[in-house]
Amino acid sequence: MLRVMLVDDEELLLESLEITPYDLIKGIGADWESEGYQIAAALTNGQEAYNFLKNNKVDLIFSDIQMPIMNGLELLEKINEEKISDARFVVLTGYDQFSYAQKAIRNNCHDYILKPVKKDELLSILRNVSNLTKESHKIKENQEEMQSALLNSNIISLIKGKYDDSNLEFVNDHMQLSGGIRFIDIEVASDNIDSDSDDYDLRVMQKQLFSACKEVLKENANHFVFDVSYSEDVYDVGFICCENMAPRRDIPEED
Repeated sequence: MLRVMLVDDEELLLESLEITPYDLIKGIGADWESEGYQIAAALTNGQEAYNFLKNNKVDLIFSDIQMPIMNGLELLEKINEEKISDARFVVLTGYDQFSYAQKAIRNNCHDYILKPVKKDELLSILRNVSNLTKESHKIKENQEEMQSALLNSNIISLIKGKYDDSNLEFVNDHMQLSGGIRFIDIEVASDNIDSDSDDYDLRVMQKQLFSACKEVLKENANHFVFDVSYSEDVYDVGFICCENMAPRRDIPEED
């Protein structure tokens, strides 16, 4: 679900927005959840919104322009200057404030909606933001996969003794290495392998082992390396273990 923050000093507007994304005055059926959104906060001025964003993540912001304490344009400028949120920002404005909306667009505002809001305009923005967010997540996932594959390759070069300064530099830049370091090879237990297991079955178990290892350490998941053995008959996972990992988890190093 995408998280939405609503910022407007009109109480009626906020109440109606929380009921439906289609009509700012009257609910006409569908709700935020049906479009994949949930209301994270409904606030009455830019200062409240600014304070909320410093400790909370949202994906989409609807903000009025004219509000007390901190107006919508000031909020947008604060977000850009301090980079406290990457949420897409949509301005709610009246016809007499159209010049403000144009200024907001120049300040990295995603879009604007004129009041009173029309169903098709608001729905279009919701679906556009949803699609853009999915695309951004996909790009990020692809980048993370590429980064993981590069790190895996560089670590294997070090483990097998075929490396240069660029390999060392890459590993140092992308891992949390400190203190004493050991390499541990983890293999699928032999009692899990029967005589009928073929390469496909063993590969599946190896991938399950790799996923389970990463889930255990979470923030240090990139310390696990897939398929490091010299032997084609070994289905293993390598682990770069730092001596500070156990104390951070308040467990003995052997565990």
